[in-house]
Order: sequence, then structure tokens, then C-alpha cells
Amino acid sequence: MLSYDIIKGLAIFFAPILIPKAIALFRSVSSHVANRPPPQPLPPLASRALNILFFSTALFLALSLPSGNNVLSNKSFGTNDIFKLTNSRFNTPTELLFSRLRRLGGQYEVESEHDSTLKKLFTSPIARGVYLQLGSEPLIACPFCSLDSSITYLLYYLPFNTLVPHLFHLLVIGAVTSGAIVGPKIARWRNKFLIGSVVLFVLELCVILRATSPLFSLTENTPSAQRNKWTNIYSHYPDAPTSLHVQLVTLRPLAFTVFDAICAALIYLSATDRLFYTPPTPAEQAQQVVSMSAATMMTALTRLQALSVTRGAIARDPELSAKYSAYHCGGGGGKGDDEWIWQEEEVINAVAKVMNDRALQSNTRRNEKGVEMLNPSEYVDTITAGLEDPVSS
Repeated sequence: MLSYDIIKGLAIFFAPILIPKAIALFRSVSSHVANRPPPQPLPPLASRALNILFFSTALFLALSLPSGNNVLSNKSFGTNDIFKLTNSRFNTPTELLFSRLRRLGGQYEVESEHDSTLKKLFTSPIARGVYLQLGSEPLIACPFCSLDSSITYLLYYLPFNTLVPHLFHLLVIGAVTSGAIVGPKIARWRNKFLIGSVVLFVLELCVILRATSPLFSLTENTPSAQRNKWTNIYSHYPDAPTSLHVQLVTLRPLAFTVFDAICAALIYLSATDRLFYTPPTPAEQAQQVVSMSAATMMTALTRLQALSVTRGAIARDPELSAKYSAYHCGGGGGKGDDEWIWQEEEVINAVAKVMNDRALQSNTRRNEKGVEMLNPSEYVDTITAGLEDPVSS
């Protein structure tokens, strides 16, 4: 137990270091939250990543549920624990153990070849220890394993039961953070998510190696030495020992479920700019300006091309060419001419819409037919207002 004096000394020593850092972190987070942009709608690429994570989370959650299969059937490979089901100790005689299992009902078969093989193996304490740590599959299906070298069961167990699920989870995380699938904004989480997946694998590997450390022990292979070793390991279980394999079958997909849910939350918060907002870099800002300028230039070029085509068509048509020449020579420029271009209703509405200025709309007039007309003199005066004033430096 830490005394008050020790706690006080540690506080006096670390407080000048930790308190300023905590204050700076708090101010940084507050400034980041205050200056963040308004939340944005979820982008389609981020929605695709969230859909993938939703299906993976649902799959792993379903795998973490109890299977309810036969404890000794070939389908389950011991996803249930025979010691827990029968409430038996580690050193319970084999016949008594299987007779208790038979009395549980017809759900649990003990007459198949698979079950008979397991029943024969249960006469060995090493086989019982391997069953509790690694399940029944290595005992039944491993072609090269031997009780004389119990570490071979671990070598068979790790690739299929530990490595393959984590490789599948890494594949899901890699697809979710792939720039080609979800875009560069979500792909920036790739390294962090992959590192988290590798950490999950390393943690599980450490748990398995620590629990199966008796398989590496160099004790005598005599029956009495084996019995004493495994009995001492499980002596702290007054009733039924706990199976590591059964716990991993449940906890591994449950850990994947929680991890994928956290990844989905981080992707949603960052994609909608609610958290983890990073302002664009100068290079990105310059790229945006260049893109906008290029789009504006392309629009202007398109309009100039359209104008050139229109003028070419007018020049080739005699009737249109005559009207065009008459207009520029003053034939269609009178204020009383209803065909003048400034009196067209579509032109007035288009100009008012583009300029979005009430002052322009107030300069309209109606002719005797009730059609709105725009006074060109007032329009020009409104547009050029203030240009005659000298520029003050």
C-alpha cells in the first residue's frame, strides 16, 4: 500500500510537469473544437466504409454468441467445455466424466468415433491439459501431434485458430481504409487501424503462450510427474477448471466487434468534421484554387466557343446578318422599339437573377402591353456607380 507521504512526494515531483501539459492539451482541444467547421453530411465513400464495418461487426458479434452445438461433435470441436457442463474437476475419472455427460440428455453424444477417441485420450493428464487450453480439435485432427511432445499441439493450434481469424480481420480493416475503395480522407486512418489490429493479435498470442507455458516445461515424462504437473496447475480450481479455448472462441470475435465499432465511430466523426478535423495544407489550398480557376476558364472558353459559333451562324444567314447589321447601325436601338434586346422579358429576368440586386430590379419599367423593360441608362449608372470617384490611397 502506498502511504500518504509517498503519494504527496510523487505529486510534488510530477505536478509541475504534468499540470502545464494537461492545461496545454485542454486548451488545444478546446481551440480545435471551437474552430472546427460546421458538421458536413456523410460522404458516399465514408458511407461505403461504414457499411463494410457494419457487416463485419454483425458477423463477429454473431460468432461471439454461444453456438449451442454438441460439445463433442465434429462440427463444434469442443466449443463447449465438458468440465463445466458436467461440473467435474480436472482429476475426475474418465468413466465418471463421460457418464455425467451422457446423463445431460440426448443433446450430447458420446458414442461417435470422435468421442471415443477423445475418451481414450482423457486417460492422460497431458491430453486433459491440452483440451482445456487448446480445445479438442488439436487432440483429434492433428496428424503430427504427440503427447510425448505436447508443444506440437500448440504449433497446430496457432495457425488455424489464431492466425487465420486475425488475418481475416486485417483484410477487413485493409479494405475499409483502402484509398481506392473509401478515398484518401478515410485512408489516413489506415496505419492506426492496422497497428491496432496487430496489437490485438499480439495480445492474444501473449495470453495463449502464457497459459500454455506448461507445454514448454521440461519435466519428466513419467505418468506421476505429468499428473503432478497438471494437477498443480489446476489445483486452484475447487470445482471445474476454465477452458482457455472456450474463452478465446467467445472473446476473440467480441474484441473484433468492439474494435470495428470504434473504427466506425472514428471514421464517422472525422468524415463529418465533428472531430479530428485537419485544416487543408497550403498545397491543398493551392490545388483547390487552381481547380476553381481551371473550371472558370473552361466555362469561359465554352461560352466564347458558343459565341463564335453563334456569330458564324448569323454571318452565314442573310436574314440574321441583315438584322445584326441593322441593330449595330442604330436601326434597332431606339427606346420606343419593342423588339430592342433590353426590352425582352427573358433578358430582364436573366440579368436580375444573375446580379441578384434589388437596385437593378427597381430600374425596370412596364410598357403599354404590361411587359417589364429595363432602362439601359439606369442599368449602366447602377453598374458603374462609384467608378468616377478618385481612388484614395
